[in-house]
Amino acid sequence: MTYNVADEIDKGYNTSKSRYTNVRTNVLALFRLPVTGWTAQAQFQYEDIVSISSTQYSKDSQFMRSLYNRYTTSSSVTEWVDTDDPIQLGLR
Repeated sequence: MTYNVADEIDKGYNTSKSRYTNVRTNVLALFRLPVTGWTAQAQFQYEDIVSISSTQYSKDSQFMRSLYNRYTTSSSVTEWVDTDDPIQLGLR
């Protein structure tokens, strides 16, 4: 099976959700001093930006098929399993 970008998009294999929140708060205080014509001013600004995104891949998507093939073929399993460790091989 070959990878086709149009199929991935058209069939809706991958679902992405994202949320972006930007909160900006400003506080301003103006004080009139007892001296004629004099004022004092204080300012504070706080900004919080949060970005959250997640992607769900269908079992039929190229990403998931590739992941499945990578970790189920015998040649690739030996790359991430220590074959000298009997516990990882399930012998204990």
